[in-house]
Amino acid sequence: GLANAFKSNLVIYPPVLIAVCSPLFLARRPIPWEPLVALVLAFFVANASTPIGNMIASGGKMAMLPANAGHTLWFSNNPEADGYFIDPRRAPSAITFIEAQGKTEALKSADPIARDRIYAGLALAWIRDNPARFLRLCGQKLANAYGPTPRAEVFGKNPGSIALHLLTFASIMPLAFAGMALAW
Repeated sequence: GLANAFKSNLVIYPPVLIAVCSPLFLARRPIPWEPLVALVLAFFVANASTPIGNMIASGGKMAMLPANAGHTLWFSNNPEADGYFIDPRRAPSAITFIEAQGKTEALKSADPIARDRIYAGLALAWIRDNPARFLRLCGQKLANAYGPTPRAEVFGKNPGSIALHLLTFASIMPLAFAGMALAW
């Protein structure tokens, strides 16, 4: 699925690019293509590092997706998932799910790339089995990633970091909206 093809922080990039550039396409003036081309090239260069790094690290095996995409997908979509990055490997409900999928032995003997693919399959199986819970998790994940008060390790360790984040968020949002309004 597409969820496997993107890092969670990159999945928002194409829609944001379209939203930011749509006023240019709707305007009745010449479109400045250079910034758009630069943004698209930056996206592809950032994503090209994954298959190249996987090929080098695996001794020549070509893996187009990140070698941690399956882990990330599984850690975010499993019986213990709560909208944050949860390691389910020792959770009884996740172990039971893995056993029910018949993947316990395969996980033990798999190399890192194969293990990652198994985790991706487990996550997709969990999503198929729990569509309503997955949709709720999507909302929780979006709020956590892009909301004013996300849940993150850094906020738990340093109380001042949440204040800094809120200050930054509060100062950037009006500028973002102003930029979009001016683009129209």
